[in-house]
Amino acid sequence: LREIRLGKNLRFIGFGAFSQLDHIKAIDIPQSVQTIENMAFAYSWELKDVTVHWETPLPIQFDIFDNEQYSREMTLHVPAGTKDSYASANGWGKFSAIVEDASSLSISATKSDNKPKVTKKLLGGKFIIENGKLNHNLQGQIIVR
Repeated sequence: LREIRLGKNLRFIGFGAFSQLDHIKAIDIPQSVQTIENMAFAYSWELKDVTVHWETPLPIQFDIFDNEQYSREMTLHVPAGTKDSYASANGWGKFSAIVEDASSLSISATKSDNKPKVTKKLLGGKFIIENGKLNHNLQGQIIVR
């Protein structure tokens, strides 16, 4: 086991719940989590990638990871457009790198004639088009009609 993807209904991660898991390299924390207690991931020396899905950083204590983990190269993956919020948030801003995850990108538009809304999502590096045929680039600009 090298990667942990926590269940989408999980709301609480208790004190030391994933501490001292030397073999874990990545963990994916779902948006449903509302509380992470102290030392939840402390002393997990191989942990290099943490992915979160909150649009607004979850308030945490600085010690859900230990200070030695922060000093190693550990990357926080956050939703597109939230890097600055995480960089200035207590605890989250201590990561050596914060990367916006393009897989969370979602672009929406409504045609001027009030026809159905067009939603595009980038999933696994591919655009998924729902309810329409508009094509956008990553900046949200229409490139094909």
